Amino acid sequence: MALTLALTVLGGPAHAVPLADGGVNLPVIPSVLAAGAPCTAGSSSPARAAPWEQRSLGLARVWRTSGGSTGGAGVTVAVVDTGVSAQAPALAGRVTAVGAALGDCVGHGTFVAGLIAAAPSKQVRFAGVAGAARVLAVRGTDARGAATAASLASAIRSAAQAGAEVIVVSPAVAHGSADLTAAVAYAAERDALVIAAAAPDPTGPV
Repeated sequence: MALTLALTVLGGPAHAVPLADGGVNLPVIPSVLAAGAPCTAGSSSPARAAPWEQRSLGLARVWRTSGGSTGGAGVTVAVVDTGVSAQAPALAGRVTAVGAALGDCVGHGTFVAGLIAAAPSKQVRFAGVAGAARVLAVRGTDARGAATAASLASAIRSAAQAGAEVIVVSPAVAHGSADLTAAVAYAAERDALVIAAAAPDPTGPV
């Protein structure tokens, strides 16, 4: 899934959607698989134009002050999600895992890891925010992508114990818990920055 859509780095499904201004929209990646649904299939077709999301975030300006699209060297970013595929070309050699998180049936965790750390490539017009960062995969969901406050709390603690400097929590739950709050505090005490989704993904079109 190399985000400019060699979703070989993201492990994503459908191809990018061309836009009138020459850019592309990234495909939608499910956060939870429906009952009976197969694993999300990857795509080997790289996008040849920069995604709208990359341009709207002004990443080119960020890279000018952060060491370019290969910034993040020496930093470990934990991705608390559905797991991360170590087969993603744009993440090659930079993915480790806690437990059995090396593998991603849903595809969402691999997609998020690509957004964060996909390495720049001449063949693909996308790069992650910090293209040289190391990725620590920590599963915060079940194999189908469902998360609970307890599963996220456990994953955050595991990420902090493993030494992650940044912990990205992609799944969101409708209600928190004292344990989840304590897990975030635990990570902060270990100088980890925790970045979390504010609300669950919508189930219908947006």
